[in-house]
Amino acid sequence: MHGLRWFPAAAAFTAVLLGPLLPASAAHAAPRAVRIHDIQGAAHISPLNGAAVARVPGVVTAVTSNGFWMQDPRPDRSAATSEGVFVFTRDRPKAAPGDAVRVDGRVSEFRPDGGASGGLTRTEIDATATAVDAHGTPPPPAPVLGVGGLRPPGVIDHGLGNVERGGAFDPRRDALDFYEALEGMRIELRDAVAAGPSRYGELPVLPSGGAGARPRTARGGVLLRDGDANPERVILDDALAPLPGMDVGDRLPGANTGVLDYSYADYKLLLTATPRRAPGGLAREATRPQRPGELAVATAGLAAGPAVG
Repeated sequence: MHGLRWFPAAAAFTAVLLGPLLPASAAHAAPRAVRIHDIQGAAHISPLNGAAVARVPGVVTAVTSNGFWMQDPRPDRSAATSEGVFVFTRDRPKAAPGDAVRVDGRVSEFRPDGGASGGLTRTEIDATATAVDAHGTPPPPAPVLGVGGLRPPGVIDHGLGNVERGGAFDPRRDALDFYEALEGMRIELRDAVAAGPSRYGELPVLPSGGAGARPRTARGGVLLRDGDANPERVILDDALAPLPGMDVGDRLPGANTGVLDYSYADYKLLLTATPRRAPGGLAREATRPQRPGELAVATAGLAAGPAVG
């Protein structure tokens, strides 16, 4: 589903590991009847990490080869607790998008980068049973990310230390917490514009045509600066649906929806349908013809990833 890659603008989306995640007593507790927002909690690490849970309700929003995402159609009133979660089934799940399900299993925190890495985790339910109550259930509404909808804070403000265990959790002031509070949920982008080229099945975009994203580059990217990891930038990933090849300034007109995931130092939106591409008309770089006695020299910047556009 993912390949190893590194994005310098996402370097702040990491954590320092300070010991095991699973409480020793959790493995022996009786299964608890909870909802998804109880599992996610207002934190990067689930308050139920390691606990057995029973009949967790949700509507399946997307399916992959070893699990599915589901979302609670009855959210709580807290903007700090996600209503979506990934259910790990190991094999291809029998549940399909639109199924209303109830899941038994154990809460866990999966670190896609590997256990010894500094990357964050994805909160999951390691499923032991999935019951389908109904088919064809409409998915919960997807909040819009961008102008007229949800907008991330302009900074990542956790400072030094372990962001998973230390400091306050405040999605209103910290972009890292903002995206964590949406982990696993359906998210909608409208009229996104590419802030860099397609690479490794991923594409950096800016919602709402890039409105509010600063500072922009001359060719349409967004500039990476010290202290600014471009939290308004969203990485699209082709894990669930193919993405068209795109370049800086190309657009994805209209609304596109996916589930928000995390892997390899970045939150990523996995679109559930291939978007339509509208060319942005990026002009090829050119110089005047060389005069007698002149030598033309060209250079190419080999960035480590598409984050800077």
